[in-house]
Amino acid sequence: MVAISNKYKFIFLKSRKTAGTSIERALFPFCTTLEDDLPLELSDARYAEGVARGPAPEGWRPHIPAARVRRRLGREKWDAYFRFTAVRNPFDRVVSHFFWLRREDAIIQSDNFDEVRAAFRQFCVRPRYATDRDIVTIDDKFVAQDAIRFECLGDDLSRMAKKLGFEKPLDPLPEFNKGIRKWGDVPVADFYDAASTDAVKRTMGWVFDNFDYSEDPRDARIPEIAS
Repeated sequence: MVAISNKYKFIFLKSRKTAGTSIERALFPFCTTLEDDLPLELSDARYAEGVARGPAPEGWRPHIPAARVRRRLGREKWDAYFRFTAVRNPFDRVVSHFFWLRREDAIIQSDNFDEVRAAFRQFCVRPRYATDRDIVTIDDKFVAQDAIRFECLGDDLSRMAKKLGFEKPLDPLPEFNKGIRKWGDVPVADFYDAASTDAVKRTMGWVFDNFDYSEDPRDARIPEIAS
């Protein structure tokens, strides 16, 4: 899905494992259909189908690539609307994605962390996860104009609401698709070795290139974003 508002003129490009669904739900009261600005009742069926608030035109889907959004929305609106996405420390994000995608596999229930770490290493090196580069780039150019940091969800949503001119405050941020994992207390850095670190630096390069996340998994600093 992609949240689009004609009234507030924004496009939210939804990335994976960055609280994107929760952000969408927070934005939906400010979204409209592509055709008009009439508010529509939000329902699970409509949410599953589509774009913004309302039935989706054919071709809209979760995590839709930016190029397709531009093509279906039209170049005039694409250029005029404010585009933003959500980001997360890539090392933390890939660990989360690993446990989400492998949630049915016996390996993540292993009592031996070395086995889990070895499986994670293969997950990174092959790689077996979506990088989301197509969601935020067109012809290798980063097209989002701002981002909500996973590590600062509440503050960044409030900042975005102010930037977009919302007349009312955002509802409390809901939680969807929150991961629960057996090894959740293990520091993110402990999952990584040199090979998996290099793989994530390579595959998630668009995040490192556009946001000041450290390329060392032991450094969990949060990048600054100008208000």
